[in-house]
Amino acid sequence: AANQAFASITSKVEAKNGLENFCYSMKNTLNEEARENNFTDDVKATKVLEINPHHELFKAIEAIKDQDFVNEFREKNNEVKNYVYDFLDKHNVSYIKSVGNFIMIKSNKLNELNKKGFLVKGKYELMEDYIRVSIGTMNEMKLFCSVFESML
Repeated sequence: AANQAFASITSKVEAKNGLENFCYSMKNTLNEEARENNFTDDVKATKVLEINPHHELFKAIEAIKDQDFVNEFREKNNEVKNYVYDFLDKHNVSYIKSVGNFIMIKSNKLNELNKKGFLVKGKYELMEDYIRVSIGTMNEMKLFCSVFESML
């Protein structure tokens, strides 16, 4: 029964956060592209999404229709997740792999990571020892790993 309850909660957490994470990662990808290409303010205004959940949802639905984009996004997302998995394995940190755009990491560093500017969530029912880390760009996750390593 406990395993069934855990699976149900895990499923709800993934469903609730999956689309939010997808939108957040799309926004970060566009922001990184804007920085790397030194876009003018006019171009940035057309490229970078406003932080508006309904606008993000509409854009996500439109993006999902582009199968090439979805495949490229999944490939990049998996590359970044594998980088973080390798880091966590190297440091013997327990975690739960995800098909979504986040990783559940066993850690008590929620407050410290938030103070360092990382938007990390935690204190989930039946998973109180875990924090939820959204997958960002490769550069963002390298920074996360560096900061997290200093806390081990």
